[in-house]
Amino acid sequence: YALNDALLRHGVLRWLPTLVTDDIDAMEHKCRVLAEALDDPVLAAHIPGIHLEGPHISPLDGPRGAHPAKYVIPPSITALNCLYRAARGRIACITLAPELPGAMRYIRIAAKRDIVVSLGHHAADTCHIEAAIAAGARMCTHLGDGIALQLHRHHNGLWPQLADDRLHASLIADLEHVPPEALKVFVRAKGAHRIILT
Repeated sequence: YALNDALLRHGVLRWLPTLVTDDIDAMEHKCRVLAEALDDPVLAAHIPGIHLEGPHISPLDGPRGAHPAKYVIPPSITALNCLYRAARGRIACITLAPELPGAMRYIRIAAKRDIVVSLGHHAADTCHIEAAIAAGARMCTHLGDGIALQLHRHHNGLWPQLADDRLHASLIADLEHVPPEALKVFVRAKGAHRIILT
């Protein structure tokens, strides 16, 4: 309740608790704990579900960010089913790297379960991003962050995500993760109605 109350005081009406890359057994346990908490109607009114930020992200330094490399795994339907059961169907969003083997099948299955699939912590090119959108991806997780430190000026994963109006974008708008001028451009490219603040 304390975290939810603090967020309410700052005007946040709905939010997703996020589980980052970890051992699958640990993530399964955390999903169970959160699902049990969401049995409370007061919390459920503000928390539409759980966000899994990993473990199906890029294993590469840079795109992986601060996620522990030893727990990164390719997209696995077995892992999805395990975490989905543990969460009692309350997974609202999954962040993954679309260039990984098995990602398209994973995206299609997750989307059929009404899970928002978000592209993040990846090293995907335009083809992977377009294929992911066609498979059902609808969002980008903290766009402009969780990418390689050095990118080709034109051929990189940032531009196709910004350019495609089918993708919403979450942004860490603390003016440190993404500099102010980049944040301004991202918002202009996506429009306020496609921006989610993280």
